[in-house]
Amino acid sequence: MMNEFNNPNETLWDGIFPEEDVYQIEKFFDNIEVKFLVDWYYKNINNQGWHIQGGNLNYIENFKEVSEILLPKIQKHFGEFRLYNQIHNDEHPHSADFFIEQTKIFAPHTDAITHIPKWLTQKDIVIPLWIENDAEVYTYNFNQRCYRRSTHFRKGSKDTGLNVYSNALRETYDIEGIKYLNGNEIDYDFVENHIGDRFSPTYFEGMTVHSIEKNIPGNAIIKDTALIHGPSNYHLKGASKKLNISIRMFKKIDDWNPDTTFSIRSFEQSKNKRVYHNA
Repeated sequence: MMNEFNNPNETLWDGIFPEEDVYQIEKFFDNIEVKFLVDWYYKNINNQGWHIQGGNLNYIENFKEVSEILLPKIQKHFGEFRLYNQIHNDEHPHSADFFIEQTKIFAPHTDAITHIPKWLTQKDIVIPLWIENDAEVYTYNFNQRCYRRSTHFRKGSKDTGLNVYSNALRETYDIEGIKYLNGNEIDYDFVENHIGDRFSPTYFEGMTVHSIEKNIPGNAIIKDTALIHGPSNYHLKGASKKLNISIRMFKKIDDWNPDTTFSIRSFEQSKNKRVYHNA
């Protein structure tokens, strides 16, 4: 078991943005828009598991019918923010801004994109669109924050899956850029109610619950990118899958000059590994 980093010299970003609470925007998409988006997805994409098709990333704003609904709402609510595909020059694009039909539960993680000069992710948006059997499912957010690039928290795991987008912490969370750890404590009630046996309780060592957000189709869940978070185990609640839209919101920071290394690891050897396939 070891911690793995895509860029050992990544630039940390604590102190750049205020630490704000999680909130929801009710009816970000109205019922008619939700139905259109669900129908559109299953008619035009219907690629179970992820937005990745044939090894390529498909950004949601590239779909004309979808962007005509989505982009004006982002402009209305978030004005000065931009999406990844509007600002990057990466040879191998990052994972951001997509439909996801999720069938398996992801470990706690963050989704920060930190290598683009003058632009840094401040907010993440998750918009549930459809939940099988109308099950009551949730997204959890911890009090703990990670001021590194996107990172997966898998303490004690013996897995070897990694991708060029995210770090993987398997040995310890007590490293620079991780804040507010609650020692070695584990909230076993949270694990029992929201995770079950999907992951070892050690994944949640040092984590304390900030909020549990009910997934309501059409509502947008807005959170700081630094917050460690994940989906509750909706399999425990009677659903085997759900459909979301996930968005990364960048804010312009004129003096943000990070190390621009995307990854020291091989993209061809790493792309579409376990974390970015529902397999």
